[in-house]
Amino acid sequence: MNLRTTLSLLLVGSALVTGCTISTGTPGSSGSSGSSGSSGSSGSSGSSGSSGSSGSSGSSGSVVAGCDFGEPNDTREQAKAVDVNTSYTGLCVSNPDGGDLLDFFEITAPADAAGGYVQVSISNVSSKGLAELIVYSAADNASLVDTYTTEDGASIKAWFTVTPGAKYRVQVNRFAGAGPRFSYDMRLDYTKINDAFEPNNRKEDAKVIALGTPIQASAAAHSPNTELSVGDDSDYYKVTLGAGNATIKLSNSPADYLCDVELLDASGERVGENYTTTPGANCQIDAKDLVGGQYLVLQHQFAGLPIRAKAGEPPAFVTARYTLEVTQ
Repeated sequence: MNLRTTLSLLLVGSALVTGCTISTGTPGSSGSSGSSGSSGSSGSSGSSGSSGSSGSSGSSGSVVAGCDFGEPNDTREQAKAVDVNTSYTGLCVSNPDGGDLLDFFEITAPADAAGGYVQVSISNVSSKGLAELIVYSAADNASLVDTYTTEDGASIKAWFTVTPGAKYRVQVNRFAGAGPRFSYDMRLDYTKINDAFEPNNRKEDAKVIALGTPIQASAAAHSPNTELSVGDDSDYYKVTLGAGNATIKLSNSPADYLCDVELLDASGERVGENYTTTPGANCQIDAKDLVGGQYLVLQHQFAGLPIRAKAGEPPAFVTARYTLEVTQ
């Protein structure tokens, strides 16, 4: 990404650039994307309850890096490999002579089956430092999130979900052009997603659940690429039902999540669906006159794919879990 040369008096106007966020304000939450595309009655408006937390982020370390750490690392091909859950202090960027305009770093996501999310922070920025932080997927070199500040010495942070074993790059630079070198600290905290049923994004990977036994799982989605694809947020479950009626209920829906639950028969035909347009509301299917046999339960976000990266703190649907139970 080329550095901006916009004068500081025009910084606020540059915030209109797509994908960028000024950190001097509180980042707003992302709205739902995409069209509904699904049918069925509206979801129940039950309130969300307590959701399970994500897994432990593991051990923590610190490296006194210094200005020359990882240099030369001014291009993505020269990105310096760094560890998650580690602080790197005393880093520097933006030489007046143009010799150190960018810092690139690269992480490899841990091999947790359900994936995880990373919170990256740039802090202890020295006086006269205007930090910009951009995260890329190494698979396609496109930007996941771009956040910056117009306040000298201000800290910035962002989050993004990660696929097991995938590589991602972090770029740090002076926002809005060349200027004096400034120092900063960087930390990337990784938290694994606590979901024992992943991977289950495809019908053929559906996980067996038992009648009358509540399970907890995550609604977060990740990809080695920048953009999510249809199905990346799908959770498939397999359950055997007797003839008659059945109830499929998703509860403890995260406060910022729109659930959509479907019941599919052995041929893959939808025989029931319930979704909500109210964030945090529960979803429940009351299926009638079923033929006994094996069924699939599909859970995904209503009306489009969820976000997987943004400035600020991760949303509840990434850090928490929903509860799903099938009863007869």
